[in-house]
Amino acid sequence: MHRDVLEFRGHGSGISALAFSPDGRWVISFENPSDDSSVGKLWDRATGEERWTLEATGTIDTLEFSPDGSQFLINNQDARWRYGPPNNLLIYSEESGKKLGEYPDLHSGSFSPDGKWIAAVDDTNVYRIDVAGLNDPTRKGRRQPFCDLRGYKPPQVQGEGVEQTTPGFAWCRYSPDGKSLFIGIYIANLHPGHACQVIVRDAVTGRQTGQALIEEGWGSLGISPLPISP
Repeated sequence: MHRDVLEFRGHGSGISALAFSPDGRWVISFENPSDDSSVGKLWDRATGEERWTLEATGTIDTLEFSPDGSQFLINNQDARWRYGPPNNLLIYSEESGKKLGEYPDLHSGSFSPDGKWIAAVDDTNVYRIDVAGLNDPTRKGRRQPFCDLRGYKPPQVQGEGVEQTTPGFAWCRYSPDGKSLFIGIYIANLHPGHACQVIVRDAVTGRQTGQALIEEGWGSLGISPLPISP
């Protein structure tokens, strides 16, 4: 028999994204009152009390805490890109809800396990953002190019109705030990669905160490970040 343990009251529409802090004390949730706006709230998990509220544009596609819980990132999707990739990466303070950084045209942000870096992509590049630099006015969290698509040759996807497309980065995720970066590359339409090649690179040197071909059903580009086992 289902029984509610604790009810969090404050949102007026459906929840689009939710995440627990690493220590389990806090919960962040986002709702989308409209296609071009989002409202986020931080809750005390033990009491259900609201700590702060923030507003963001677009709809929230990704929500992730930093490993130490002091920051979180979101990828927001502009209403103009309803069926395309999120086109902004935003980073906030967990304590205050204050925005620490904004990176237009980057999406699929992911914290490294040690919390020192955020990896994110645009269509043709993978970048790393120095997390310490977010609070350092001399560095300002500058993004550093990590790898690109120069020299990349996508595999041919076979099958009826397959439409090869111009390759583009779709997402990236660190391995649990932080030594590798898994990167998804959108390579073909399957009608319905999409095909993605996943490449694995050394998180420090950028050297490619592995790859795999994945075909997925319809979704947000049909391509979602893969869960990676510890």
